[in-house]
Amino acid sequence: WDGVGPFPDLAEPPKGIQMLWHPTIVKPYLTLLSECSNPDTLEGAAGALQNLAAGSWKWSVYIRAAVRKEKGLPILVELLRIDNDRVVCAVATALRNMALDIRNKELIGKYAMRDLVHRLPGGSNNNNTSSGGGGSTNSSILAGKTMSDDTITAICCALHEVITKNMENTKALRDAGGIEKLIGIARSKGDK
Repeated sequence: WDGVGPFPDLAEPPKGIQMLWHPTIVKPYLTLLSECSNPDTLEGAAGALQNLAAGSWKWSVYIRAAVRKEKGLPILVELLRIDNDRVVCAVATALRNMALDIRNKELIGKYAMRDLVHRLPGGSNNNNTSSGGGGSTNSSILAGKTMSDDTITAICCALHEVITKNMENTKALRDAGGIEKLIGIARSKGDK
């Protein structure tokens, strides 16, 4: 299923436990992500989408397409800009799983690359890189705060998935200054 038309393998509305993984659950999660400001709720909703979109299970494929169809990718990208390490970690991992879908991968590479790279430590553009989306990120970026290793790892994994087998996204990573930041992380002392 590519996000168009009725869901395959489904003759009737989901019932009972099927509602936990059915693609119709995407809309309530996206509503939570777009309308809520509680970091715990944001982390939980992003984490739920992250888990639902993981792997190659047919319902995960459907979930990834449903997120794209419901315009959920821009909502996730916007959440990369908030001042909460745990939310950014959950959102980066959700984006990584969304990028398992080729169409999502192209969209994430095109519209989220600068935000993903901007969240990485290092470089002179930590506090003044534009997001490419026209939004104001300077006030909400974790300026001066240290991100957890888990969050940095989640962002690196998202970047890896987005650039794998996609030359345009790899160029976008380079153009956003991501290579320099990744080299800096690799050369830094510590657990990273």
